[in-house]
Amino acid sequence: MGLSREMQTKFKFHKLSCCRGRILDLDQNGTVYLGSRHALLQVDPQADQVLDKKEIPTNWRYRPFSLCRMSCRFARYEVRCFCKVSGGNVAAATRWGIYYAAVDHHVMSCAELPQLSRRIRLPMTMIVDSQSHVLWGEYWGNADRDEVHIFASDDCGRSYEPVRTFPRNSIRHIHSILEDEYDDGYWVLTGDENDESGIGWLSRDFKSFEWLIKGDQQCRAAIAFVFKDRLVYGTDTEKDYNGIYAVDKKSGKKEKLKQICGSCIYASKYGRWHVISTSVETFHKFKTNLATLWVSRNGSDWKQIWQVEKDIWPKKYFQYGSIVLPRVGWNRNTIVFSGQALRGIDNRVCIAEIVEKG
Repeated sequence: MGLSREMQTKFKFHKLSCCRGRILDLDQNGTVYLGSRHALLQVDPQADQVLDKKEIPTNWRYRPFSLCRMSCRFARYEVRCFCKVSGGNVAAATRWGIYYAAVDHHVMSCAELPQLSRRIRLPMTMIVDSQSHVLWGEYWGNADRDEVHIFASDDCGRSYEPVRTFPRNSIRHIHSILEDEYDDGYWVLTGDENDESGIGWLSRDFKSFEWLIKGDQQCRAAIAFVFKDRLVYGTDTEKDYNGIYAVDKKSGKKEKLKQICGSCIYASKYGRWHVISTSVETFHKFKTNLATLWVSRNGSDWKQIWQVEKDIWPKKYFQYGSIVLPRVGWNRNTIVFSGQALRGIDNRVCIAEIVEKG
């Protein structure tokens, strides 16, 4: 592990000793939410203590994968995404199901999904918007390029209905949905091939959709920061060089802000810091064994502040190396993250403080 020279003074970093898992969310009161095998953990990082645990029901056929960390990695046995809903309720998704629980429940329940002509595919990310709707889009390999749905819940994640459908052969899957409170709607991020990758605008009532940018790997994003006049995102591609881009919300004009050494799957806001991380993937023109952490105060000027090596286990079978950031940040300048398939911090929760020079 190493630190870039630009900000190497006063970068404070430590691992929590007893709390292991995949970071999912942060609470403004200082609580960290983790996915750990078939459970959700609520953790106090200051005390390094588990405050609450919610079990996720799992089919007996998949339980053996939870016996050790390496089998979890091989089967991608993890909580993919999570969000807090009004009243302290929570919603979550794994590879095998969508779940919800009230604040005082210790076992999550399976959400009710509609009956469609094919099996519903589960999300990579999910959000709760300012009106307490839970939203997510389907994410899977989709080799046949079937139609892809966006689902919404207005009952705290207990049941979902399709609210928007992308027709066959238009996209492969949906990476993320982002609420834009400046313009009262949503941004939808899709992939993966050139003509399937893009960022589009979805109206608040889900009735209107139009592409802002689309058509190449520079438009392929998994997460973005929403500003008043622009979006800032890191590309998520193994087919081209990755970079951090800004795109004007009106004109769709793109500007490359920085080249980065790997695909960007995670981004979050910590107090004054916009933070993105890169993953160790395979790109034939550029080889690296390092996952990196980048920060910016204004969304335009980016600096790499940290890097960590991929561990020895093969990427194809035991996951790409990633610095995992929560999908939703908090108002503190403290950066909390977890490691996936990284040397020394796999499945560990880490805390970092950045203190600027001068």
